Amino acid sequence: MANGPNRYGEETVEQVRQRLEREAQAAREAAGNIAENVKQQAQDVASGVQAQAQEILSEQKEKAKSSITDLCSAIRRAADDLESRDQPQIANLARSLASGIEDFSQALGRRNLQDMVGDVQKFVREHPTAVFGGAVLAGLAIARFAKSSSHHSASHRASERMGAHQTGHGHHPGQETHFGQYPREEWEQKRPGVEGSVTR
Repeated sequence: MANGPNRYGEETVEQVRQRLEREAQAAREAAGNIAENVKQQAQDVASGVQAQAQEILSEQKEKAKSSITDLCSAIRRAADDLESRDQPQIANLARSLASGIEDFSQALGRRNLQDMVGDVQKFVREHPTAVFGGAVLAGLAIARFAKSSSHHSASHRASERMGAHQTGHGHHPGQETHFGQYPREEWEQKRPGVEGSVTR
């Protein structure tokens, strides 16, 4: 009789331990299911976002292609103008820049979003000097073109003002109508050796 309560008590403890283990296992399974569901939902969302991003990228590619074409055309027109202003080296540099932009644009047009990001990062990482140098040279070309255009315009305006000034005064080389502060006729009368006013 003395061992009855002990055995009963030991069995009760064992039963409680087993029940707790079962509940813990069920909780782990439930947590695992929740984690799997969350992971699947995240993947679905990511796939949806990526698909949407790819769609947006395709639209933006077409817009960018048109803008790049316009940009390259403008650079080539500037190169032609620079060459007409006796700047062949900068003109050739501008044309090379336009060709490089077109080639890079066509290469990116054939890539998806992830490939494009990787290509740009790889190019910048492997050719940092080229990227920086290209930007500097393009800036120099534009600045040189702007300075040349400004100087040409200023010279033209100055020539126009000079012509208008001479035309307005009716001045002709070799014909002086004033001597000092006197008109020519009055100066002739007042110069030494000529008597006062001529009376006739």
